[in-house]
Amino acid sequence: MATISAGNAQIDRMITQIRGLKRLVVESAPDVAKMMERTLAANIKKAIDPYGKPWKPTLSGDPPLDGAMKAIRVRAIETVVVVTLTGIEILHHFGRARGGIQRMIIPIRKIPDAMNRGIIDALTRRFQAMTEAGA
Repeated sequence: MATISAGNAQIDRMITQIRGLKRLVVESAPDVAKMMERTLAANIKKAIDPYGKPWKPTLSGDPPLDGAMKAIRVRAIETVVVVTLTGIEILHHFGRARGGIQRMIIPIRKIPDAMNRGIIDALTRRFQAMTEAGA
């Protein structure tokens, strides 16, 4: 009888863990937002777009858009991570600023590979934490 009770307790824990996985994406979203913010900041520092393409240098030789992070807001809302670009940086992003040079700042077509890997890593870490802790 003790083995049946122990088996039932183990099954109950597994069911609880599986039910807890409904929260996986919601609980991972803040970590994904932080990762995206770090990745965007690193891209700006390297003067590359989200897909790794180098930005065209400025005529003066200064780093282009080195203050662009102030125009970016990244936040998690439930299961969605929203990246917002504001200010004059929008014009640079679309190539509409003076000079007509496009320097893409945030991803618009597809999620870049580096961010995809970061999303998978965040979900994996959260999944492991939830299943190890018993959800």
